[in-house]
Amino acid sequence: MKKQRKSNVLKGILGGMIILAPLTTTFSNVATATEMESPEEKVKITNETVKGNTESFTLEMEETDIDFDYTQNDDSFVLKTETTEGEKHTFTYEEGSDYAIMDGEKIDMHIENYVDLNQDNLLMANASPWTPKYLSTANISISKQVKTLSNLVTIISGVIAGAGITGIKIAMATISTKVGNWASVVGLTSYGAGKLFTGKIVYKQYRTSGLVPTKYGSKKLYAFRNQDLRSTGTIAGKKMNIQMKNVGDWFFNSKPY
Repeated sequence: MKKQRKSNVLKGILGGMIILAPLTTTFSNVATATEMESPEEKVKITNETVKGNTESFTLEMEETDIDFDYTQNDDSFVLKTETTEGEKHTFTYEEGSDYAIMDGEKIDMHIENYVDLNQDNLLMANASPWTPKYLSTANISISKQVKTLSNLVTIISGVIAGAGITGIKIAMATISTKVGNWASVVGLTSYGAGKLFTGKIVYKQYRTSGLVPTKYGSKKLYAFRNQDLRSTGTIAGKKMNIQMKNVGDWFFNSKPY
């Protein structure tokens, strides 16, 4: 049974990819919830349970506690949250979709890819085939009216998890801790009739500089990975800029057999 504070209410875009590490995460090699960027932690994780592709925990904040239940499948995930006061939210996303569903409402996720000409792609003559080579930058933009802290934390955590399906595996506890800490530090609590949150998830895609083994006989292909995942946004004049993870896993963009 999860923690009770004031009541008896119990409290992850690219399709067709083959990731060198399984896409259904076991959360064994992902960032931990202690990797906070802010020197002043306003939240903490308790009651954390990780089993297979599911993760549950309580995010304890100064304003409220939020229970998280997160299940990731091969190409989709479901995130459920519930506060001490009984406020509930459900966020779902399927790989390749340009929208997510939150509490039965469709949320458009605008996806853009572009090449940053300022990125340095010079390689040494003796560079290893595994040396990363910059290809492009992608961003996922959203816009949503939110009324409560739990509403805000759920939607931002859900969109970041959606980006995670591209190969950057991050434990949901890490995501929610960073987002919750930011929301608490800037003093976000309630939003009355609602405030507009506009946000963006940005990451870069890299490719190996040469062909690499696929573990399927002698077949070799280029491998890809996403890195430098960052979440930015604005609500009620408050700005968010959170570095989530630096480097994702290598994957193949097509079947190596």
